[in-house]
Amino acid sequence: MADLLTVEEMIARCGLPAAENTCRAVFLNGKLVRHNAGAAGMIAGSFDELRQQGERYGRMAAEMFSGTTLPEGDGFFVFIPAHAQSGKPFQLMHLLDGRPAAQVRQLILAEAGSAAEILICNHTVGEVPVAYHIVTEALLGEKASLNLTYMQQINRTSEVRTHVRARQMAHSRMNTHYILLNGASVHNSLHATLEGAGAEHIARGLSFTCETEHIANETLVEHAAPGCRSHQLFKHILSGASTGVFSGKITVSREAQQTAAYQRSSNILMDPAARMHIRPHLEIYADEVKCSHGATVGQLDAEALFYLRSRGVGEREARKILLQAFAEETLDGIGCQQIKKEVERQIKQKMEN
Repeated sequence: MADLLTVEEMIARCGLPAAENTCRAVFLNGKLVRHNAGAAGMIAGSFDELRQQGERYGRMAAEMFSGTTLPEGDGFFVFIPAHAQSGKPFQLMHLLDGRPAAQVRQLILAEAGSAAEILICNHTVGEVPVAYHIVTEALLGEKASLNLTYMQQINRTSEVRTHVRARQMAHSRMNTHYILLNGASVHNSLHATLEGAGAEHIARGLSFTCETEHIANETLVEHAAPGCRSHQLFKHILSGASTGVFSGKITVSREAQQTAAYQRSSNILMDPAARMHIRPHLEIYADEVKCSHGATVGQLDAEALFYLRSRGVGEREARKILLQAFAEETLDGIGCQQIKKEVERQIKQKMEN
């Protein structure tokens, strides 16, 4: 009972979303310590449980890994059966309190016509150094829909790496969001392959860094079938002597005619010592495509700031208003209002500080 209480105290201390209707799995230093039943129409559990479920999940997992066996070792899976429309979000909560480095593997299997919303939280408890690596693999069947949101609050002595590998079949849709509120050294990597015609992937990110913190967002979106769409929008707000990196690559194969792919990185430097590095990359082998990329790095709009000040708004409040407007666009696409409101609340709290 003491251990359970300790976990609850950690959750409360981190200020994690604890919505009443949210199903969740809780990891402590990479070990699954609890999980409740999946949301309606959703099945979740450890890899051991997945191996025991029989051929139905086994075939899909084997396809995911391009082999004939289920994944080795321990991890966690979320399975959304065909045409299931989950009304509740599922939360994967990772608590870190400074014990040895750990790696966690997560598997999301969404069958044809299914829809789900998943929130992944990475939170350090206290200021003890932590090294953590989370790998999330997602396979979306035909016309499946998945909203995946990463919320990260990492202390200023820790290193966290995440990797999302997504494969999407025809007419599937996936939204990926990254929200970083703190982090000494955070590296997020996204690799999405649009394998079926008409698939769509939208990736958005919002990062706040200060002092000497470092954030790197790296994306690779592969268009391997005709008529697919992708859109990437990553924004960074950097202060102090913090640094940021956005490295985005789009590839379009010869078979992927009628592709539409867009990429944009917008960044605000709050202090002279802050630095942002941007590396866009387009690799196109098809003829009938619409592809573009753009990037901006600058300070808050001086004219907008002057306008607000001239209307009697204090400088601190004016800056906050402009930053909130800058950040708002990245939250579009978070389908669950419950999750979106919590993200907005924590962003507002971050700006207040």
